[in-house]
Amino acid sequence: VPMDVEETVRQPRTHFQRDQALYDALTRALQDGVDLGVSVAVQQFEAIGFGMDWTLVNTQARAWAQTYAGELIRNVESTTIDSVRQSVGRWIGNGEPLQALIDDLTPTFGAQRAELIASTEITRAFAEANRIAYLESGVVEEIEWRTARDERVCPVCGPRHGQRTTTNGNFGGLYPPAHPRCRCWVVAVIEEQR
Repeated sequence: VPMDVEETVRQPRTHFQRDQALYDALTRALQDGVDLGVSVAVQQFEAIGFGMDWTLVNTQARAWAQTYAGELIRNVESTTIDSVRQSVGRWIGNGEPLQALIDDLTPTFGAQRAELIASTEITRAFAEANRIAYLESGVVEEIEWRTARDERVCPVCGPRHGQRTTTNGNFGGLYPPAHPRCRCWVVAVIEEQR
C-alpha cells in the first residue's frame, strides 16, 4: 500500500465524511417516511376508484426528502452527528418501530428531545409525501386539516380542524407538523363529478 493511502486510512474521518454519513442516514429515514406517505395517499385514491402511478410521485417525494435532509444536517451540532447517524442508520437498517429510534436518541438528547426529534421529522416527511401525491394526482384541488379532536389538541391546531386550502397551499402559514409533537395531518378533498 502506498504510504499516502495508508496514512489516509489511519486518519480519523473528516467533518465532511461524518456529515455525509449523517446526511445519508437522515435521507434514508426521511425517505422511509415519504414512502409511507405516498403509499397512504395511493391507498386513499384506490379506495375511491382512482388509480395512480405512484412511481413518479415517490420519486418527487424522495427528492424532497433528500433536500430536507440537507437542511436538517446544517442544524445538528457536530458533537452529536455521530450519535444521530448511528441511531438513524440502525433504525433504518433494522426496520424497527419509531420507539426504537427514540430510545437510541435518548442518551444523546434526553428522552423528551429524542421523542420530539424522531416523531416530528418523520411526521413532516409523511405530510410532505401526501402533499406531493395529492398534487400529482391531478384530481385533488383542496386539502383539509385534521386533528385528533381530543383533549391533547393544542390551541394552534384546534381551530384549524376542518379548514381547507388549495393542495399547494398552507393554513395561515402552517402545515403539519405545525409544531414539535404535532399530531395533525391533511386529507385530500375530492369532490365527486356529477
